[in-house]
Amino acid sequence: MVTHMRVLRKLQNLIFNHNIIIPAIVCAIFGIASGFIFNYASVTTNIIAFIFNIFVFSLSIAVSIFFYLNGKLDEKRIIAFLVVCGFSLRLLYIVATSVEQRQHDVHSFGGYDGHAAYIEYLFFNKALPDVDPTLVWQFYHPPLHHIICALWLFVQTKLGIEYQNALEGLQYFTLFYSTVSMIVSVKIFRLLALKGKGLIIATAMVCFAPSFIIMSGSVNNDCLSVMFIILSVYLAMKWYQKPLYRTIIKLALCIGLGMLSKLSAGLVSIGVAIVFLVRFIKAEKKLPIFSQLVVFGIICVPVGLLWSVRNAVLYGTPINYVPMLDNDSFQYIGYHSAMERLIDFRPFQLSSPFMAWGDRYFEYNPTIGLLKTSCFGEYVFEEEIISRVLFWTFLVCVVLAVCQLIKTAINIKDNNCKMNTLLITIVSACYLVSYYVFCIQYPHTCTMNIRYAMIFIILVAYLMGASLNEVPKNNKFSRIKSIAIPAIVAVYSASAVIFYSGIML
Repeated sequence: MVTHMRVLRKLQNLIFNHNIIIPAIVCAIFGIASGFIFNYASVTTNIIAFIFNIFVFSLSIAVSIFFYLNGKLDEKRIIAFLVVCGFSLRLLYIVATSVEQRQHDVHSFGGYDGHAAYIEYLFFNKALPDVDPTLVWQFYHPPLHHIICALWLFVQTKLGIEYQNALEGLQYFTLFYSTVSMIVSVKIFRLLALKGKGLIIATAMVCFAPSFIIMSGSVNNDCLSVMFIILSVYLAMKWYQKPLYRTIIKLALCIGLGMLSKLSAGLVSIGVAIVFLVRFIKAEKKLPIFSQLVVFGIICVPVGLLWSVRNAVLYGTPINYVPMLDNDSFQYIGYHSAMERLIDFRPFQLSSPFMAWGDRYFEYNPTIGLLKTSCFGEYVFEEEIISRVLFWTFLVCVVLAVCQLIKTAINIKDNNCKMNTLLITIVSACYLVSYYVFCIQYPHTCTMNIRYAMIFIILVAYLMGASLNEVPKNNKFSRIKSIAIPAIVAVYSASAVIFYSGIML
């Protein structure tokens, strides 16, 4: 019994203390193994993945029951259970989802544009594209993600995995990015002083967030940039607590590499800059802090702007270049004024939980688009009761989170983690403002997608947890809240698991 407890305790520590190494090893093993299964096994990987996930879920539940019966089902073990289930759900999703299914701007492998062509160009030519990036769709993006994918294709094919099967293996990298994002989010919640029910609630929302599940199988550069954004927020919080060179170097690399994955990752630097400024002002000895900031700039700026400067020098491409769809595109919604798009919340827009693509109208309200894509991406599935439950419970969570944000702002002086709270709020606000500006400047339905503001999910999860993290008051409202919020998040999480398990199986 004692030996088993030690093993399980070590497993817990591995999950949270080695948040990159362990997921990387697991994803690499599954990626290579699935490639060989595709090559040689007569049983489909869907069945194998299904059996594996049933095993993982069953084992997780069995272990949780064991701890509960022994009076040892504490907060840390519940968090570990949620993370394992979140990873298992993501794994099932990528195995059941083709590398060309539910993707964003990937197009077809073997084609001539999109992220797929970008990856294949690097794989076959072993060199960066030598064409004007404005002439080939999606080639304007920085190349880090595509280079990693090309290298992974090279490793797989050298190991004897057939090329088409190796392409499917690319999703194990995005699975890794999504898993690291999930684990680091838990670390952020702890730095925000969430504990007990509040920490469990926030963790559950991230582990079962549909947008992170979908992104785990999306082989464009979104998931890598989101991982670096979340890592940057975490490291900025750590640096503010204890400003060390090794922490700020990691932070500089995360922001720089995030921008080398997708330039918009640089928006996180606005919140980080405020952290730097406050820490510098408060420091008694300012020279050590200033020298660290200089080191940060020397690392971050060249790495982050390398690709953009290269294209500006070689082809005259604007630093912030983003291609625009034609106004004669079927999804053009520029005939709605900006004000109408921002304030029109007529009920017919909520008649379906999925994005509208012209059946009755084209989705045009960025807020409603944000809510719908948070649950289902830009995709349309068969309408069921469970999809409506998922959407409406998430909408309730967002409303409650906004109320909690107002309350937090009013009581910010009493917040023991005010700088960390300010950081996550400012970073989220930057991405939300950028999202709305992007939607108005590029008036097409496809621009309204949570993938441009994924940190919003982390903020909502934190605020839901924070609402339970306050000192309980002996009144009826507090008692109702302590029951209602966990119930809402439980229904949201369960409906996400049921819905996505259903579309996969």
